[in-house]
Amino acid sequence: MKTHSAFFALISLLALFGVSSVSAKDKVKELPYDHSSGKNASFQIALKAGEEFILQINKTAKECFDYNVEKVERAPEPGEQGDDGITTKNPIKVTHDGNVGGYIFNITKIEGRRPAACSTAPHSELENAVVIVAVSDSGADVDFGGGFTISELTSPVFGSRDDGSGQDVIFRDDDAEDATNLGVAAFIHVRGKNWGKGYPSLSFGLGVSDASETTYYAGPFWRIGKQAYIGGGIAFGSVDRLPAGVRAGDPITDPGVLGNLGSRTDTAAFIGFSYTFLGNENAFKKPFTSVSDANAEDGKADSQ
Repeated sequence: MKTHSAFFALISLLALFGVSSVSAKDKVKELPYDHSSGKNASFQIALKAGEEFILQINKTAKECFDYNVEKVERAPEPGEQGDDGITTKNPIKVTHDGNVGGYIFNITKIEGRRPAACSTAPHSELENAVVIVAVSDSGADVDFGGGFTISELTSPVFGSRDDGSGQDVIFRDDDAEDATNLGVAAFIHVRGKNWGKGYPSLSFGLGVSDASETTYYAGPFWRIGKQAYIGGGIAFGSVDRLPAGVRAGDPITDPGVLGNLGSRTDTAAFIGFSYTFLGNENAFKKPFTSVSDANAEDGKADSQ
C-alpha cells in the first residue's frame, strides 16, 4: 500500500484552516445591512439559546434614528391553545417565491362598518397581530467546475534484463515510473445550504489522465473565494499490470509479453484544484414579502 503522507498533511492543514475559520467567525454571527439601500432585508440564521449575533447596520446616521429590537414569540403548539369559544379558521395559502426569505402576515381589524359580531365577546377581544414566517432553503448548493488533479495513481513500468546467465527476465523498473499522475477533470461540488462556514463540500469528479485513462475522484473540497475550490480524496482508475500468470522475475519466453500488458483498477490519493463556471444564487435576494388577508379585503368591500 502506498503511503500518502504529503497528501494527508495537506488535507490536515485544510481541515485545520476550516475548523479555525468556523471557531473564529461563527462565535458571534454578523449580519451586514446597508441602510442606504432603502430596502427592507431578511436573514436566516441558526442560533442556540445564549448565542449572540450582531446586526451590522452600515451607511446609517446614528444621530438621526432610533434603533430598537423587538422579540417575536414562537407560535404556541396546538396543544397549548386554550378553548376560548372561537372556532373560525381562515387558511391563507402562499406559493413560495424562491427568492424570498420570509413572509409577514398582517392581521388587522377592519375599519368602518363591521358586522355586529365583531363588537361582542369573544370576537371583540381579538387584537391586531403580526405573524412572521422565516423561510430557510433546506436544499443544497451545487457547483460545476473544471480543473486539474495530481494523484499517485500511476502504472508500473516493466522491462527485461539479463539475469547473468544469459536468460532475459522481467523486472519492474522503478526508476522509469512516474511519481505522480497529472490529469484534468470535471467536478460537481455539493454543499448543504445550512452548513456552517469552513465546512467542505462533497465533491465528485470525472477526469482523463495524461495516459488517456478515465479516472473517478471523490473527496472533500474547500471553497476559496467565490469560484475556486481546493481539496483532495481518493482517485479510482486503471493501471497497467503484467499478463495473467506472469510475474516479475519470470524468464521471457514470449518476446511480445511486455507489449501486451493488461490493466486493473486501483485506488490512490489525489489533490485537485477546481474553478466553477456556474455561480450560486442567493436564496434571500428579496426582502420579506407582506401577505395580507384577502378575506379581510373582501370584508372591507362588503361593509362599504
